[in-house]
Amino acid sequence: MKLNAANLKTARALAGLSGAFVARQIGITAQGFYYVEAGRNGVSVDKLFRLSRVLGVQTQYLTQGV
Repeated sequence: MKLNAANLKTARALAGLSGAFVARQIGITAQGFYYVEAGRNGVSVDKLFRLSRVLGVQTQYLTQGV
């Protein structure tokens, strides 16, 4: 599933979390997360829900405008 890269970057920055930390929490590599955050790769629905929990945002925020 494709994510809104700008919203993902904003949510991570506001949460004060590193990309490597978020990657570990959702079960992917740091490089894999870099590609997701750059808009090059999507994530599974399971990882979308994990991302929303880790970042403290709703799933709709991460997918809106895609």
